[in-house]
Formats: sequence, C-alpha cells, structure tokens
Amino acid sequence: MASVTETRNTRVPSSDTGEEWRTLGFYHEPDTAAHVWRFTGSITGLRTLVRMLKAQADKADADGAAGTMVVGPYADFKIRIWERPGIDDESVYGRAADLRRLSRLLETKLSGVSPGQEFAVGKEYTADIEYRLVFAVREETFDPASVVPAVVEPEELVDVENRAAVVHAPVLAFKFHDPDAFVSESEGMIRVEDEDVIIEHQTKDAFLGAFRSDVKVSTLPVAEISWIKFKRRMFSAEITIQARAMKSVENMPTSKQGRLRLRFARDLRDEAEHLADVLQTLIGGLP
Repeated sequence: MASVTETRNTRVPSSDTGEEWRTLGFYHEPDTAAHVWRFTGSITGLRTLVRMLKAQADKADADGAAGTMVVGPYADFKIRIWERPGIDDESVYGRAADLRRLSRLLETKLSGVSPGQEFAVGKEYTADIEYRLVFAVREETFDPASVVPAVVEPEELVDVENRAAVVHAPVLAFKFHDPDAFVSESEGMIRVEDEDVIIEHQTKDAFLGAFRSDVKVSTLPVAEISWIKFKRRMFSAEITIQARAMKSVENMPTSKQGRLRLRFARDLRDEAEHLADVLQTLIGGLP
C-alpha cells in the first residue's frame, strides 16, 4: 500500500452539504487529467460504498431490471446496472454479479489497509476501464466534509434592485434536494410565466429510475416568495426558494418549513444562476 500525501486545501462547506458527506461516510471527486475517481474516508466510511454496490446488485436481481444509483450530494458518480463491467467518467457499471464481485474486492482491500494508506482498483475489476478507483484511507475520526475544496461552496445572495423585463427566463430541469434520495427522488422542470413560478414534478424510484407518480404541476406566485438564494458548486448548482407561507409549497416534494431546494446539473449552472437573477428581479419589483 502507498502512503497518502494530503495536498488538498481543506475547509468545511456549508452545513447542509457537509452533513450529506458525513452521512455518506466518504468524499469522492474525479481527477479527469489522471482518469481517476478518488474516494477519501475512514475504513468504516468507505465500506458504505461496498454496501451500496451490494444493494444495487440485490435490487437488480430482485426486480430483473437495469437501474442507476446516485452516489453523493453532487450526483456526479453513479452505480449502474449494465450488460458488461466497466468504469468511466460518470460511473462504475456492470451486471449484478459484477457489482457484487467488485464489492468483495473492495472489502478484501479494506480489510488489509491501515489509515494513512491508499489503494487502487482498476483492471482487477475489468480490463475495459476508462477510469480507476483510488481510495485514500483515513482515521475513524475523519470528517468527509473537511476535504471538500473551498471552490465548491462559494455562496452569494442574488441582489437585484430594479425590475427588468423577463423575456428570456430559461426552462430548466432539476432535482429536488432530498436527504432520503437513496430510496426515492423527485425531479421536474421549472419555468417563469408572468409573475408565477411553474414547477412540474414527478417522483421516481432512486434505484431503478421507474416513475412512481404522475406528473404534477404546482404554481407558486412570485408575490408569495420571501427570498431566493443561489449556490454554485463544482459539479452542480442549487436554488433555494423560501416561501412566505408553508401552505404555498405544501404540495411540492421535500418542502420543509416553506422552503424548496432545487438542484441543477453541472452543465446548467449558468442557466440556473440566470433563473435566480430573474426571480430576484421579480421579487425586487413587487410593491
């Protein structure tokens, strides 16, 4: 096993994202230059990935269907059921038997490693890989949130004083922030029409991607919005909408105390920021 050299700029991110990494038990990120997925955590924390691989394999065996499991709050790494094994820039994939074999391989390596060491998994899993999995092992007291790069969490409150014409407001796909998304997740489309925010949404099984509900349409008048907050992360963006009353958003998934948190994919970060600008412009123009 190789020794670990820590070179990351450390900083605890915002409390919500930090708690998600702590619940997961490890932190992960891609190194596109080296074609590597890096996982950092204690032995106990990294064993969460072992359990997730097994759970995805068991789900596929039970339901006889392909599916995808999203790993981590940035939703940039996935475990997929596929007809052959492999590792790419988005996921580790394979048949149920392949994922189960990978889980055993990881468990064997974790059983023989000590904090301060690292190990890699690549062609032991399959020759058909684009990326390797590299695991940096830390002490049991390790906090995954402590190694999130500082650039992940620049936070700003969009501040626009004057109302402007809203003619190019983007229509964007998103996912509701949900700490229980290991079991199910809700996603939708958001758009602005005049002075209303229109949100279409649907809930699906997080394992198989099979939709479990009909598409529902909710309307939130801009006049009922208290404030808007935008966050840009390395691999995603988030808009938080705080309603003036809980009743205004009670029929939307994952709403809590009148608050909605919508997550947008990496390639939609600029459009999401523009949408936040549009919403804040409307709020600023209300009497």
